[in-house]
Amino acid sequence: MARILALDFGQVRIGVAISDPERRMAFGRPTLQRRNDADDLRRLRELVQAEEDIERIVVGYPRTLSGKAGPAAESVERFVARLRGTFPALTVETWDERMTTAQSKRMLIGAGMRREKRRKVVDESAAMLILQSWLDARRGEN
Repeated sequence: MARILALDFGQVRIGVAISDPERRMAFGRPTLQRRNDADDLRRLRELVQAEEDIERIVVGYPRTLSGKAGPAAESVERFVARLRGTFPALTVETWDERMTTAQSKRMLIGAGMRREKRRKVVDESAAMLILQSWLDARRGEN
């Protein structure tokens, strides 16, 4: 079975996670520091080529607690459009990321991680939560 790549897109960083081939678990990958669109897409192309059998990219979509598109939704929509142009053979979709960054921070604080270390892994952790939620929602479909 092909694997799934998940992205937590932000203005400064892009959190990255990938599923196992059986699509049961999400695993973090190093967070990408954003530079510019062309460089971000180049590094994502390299990542997709380095990982085997990626068939889908899931991008966290910011919603408010009421379910409406959040303030960052427009930039995520532009990013998703660029991903679709860069990866025409892959399915690119959005997934509700409501509260994933806050949940990630709480988990890392609960694990006793210091603030400096948390800053380095919070986006990766949020991408893992997005992907795990997506995987759990589809459990049993395959």
